[in-house]
Amino acid sequence: MLKETRDAGANLNIKLEFVDVRSRDDLERAFSTIAGRGAEALLPLPSLMLFFERKRLVELAAKNRLPAMLNSREFVELGDLIAYGVNLAELNRQSAIYVDKILKGACV
Repeated sequence: MLKETRDAGANLNIKLEFVDVRSRDDLERAFSTIAGRGAEALLPLPSLMLFFERKRLVELAAKNRLPAMLNSREFVELGDLIAYGVNLAELNRQSAIYVDKILKGACV
């Protein structure tokens, strides 16, 4: 995902800077780094840790006045600007339908 994001930025002539966040304790430092670099927007790559820290992530983006685009509606429900990604609830519902069919012997 990182390579594709880099390639897309280069193709669009957009300067991208990446900040590594490996744990919830890195979030404050990351936003400090981002703000110090004069970032104009935030596009976090999908991460389970960031999903669990979504409230804090949205709050930090607002506090630092960084418009952010995240990957699920749960971020928008907490106040994020925009999300672009699958509807997780619908994805789970569809998965359950396929599991049910497989358990009943259907060939997929």
